[in-house]
Amino acid sequence: MLALVCASRAEGPLRAAFVAGKALGGAVRRNRQRRRLREACRALWPRIADRPADIVFVAQPRAATAGFAAMVREMEMLLQRAGLLPPNEGNGPKASR
Repeated sequence: MLALVCASRAEGPLRAAFVAGKALGGAVRRNRQRRRLREACRALWPRIADRPADIVFVAQPRAATAGFAAMVREMEMLLQRAGLLPPNEGNGPKASR
């Protein structure tokens, strides 16, 4: 549902950009997806803000129907793969009572 383009830099804070192409629909839909991407990234920002890199999140058509929690999980997974976010410990399944 998302793609991540990442470029390392020598120094400076993390910079992020958000892209939603015409495949998502009209301007209203694209703007809504960009707002959702920014908000999802805001949840992860304290954990990644000090990394010297430029990142671009690209919303794919499936993002339009995905839930917000799924979008945050996808972002987290992409950032972990890129080496910008260490894996969470204790993120496994929770025991039910």
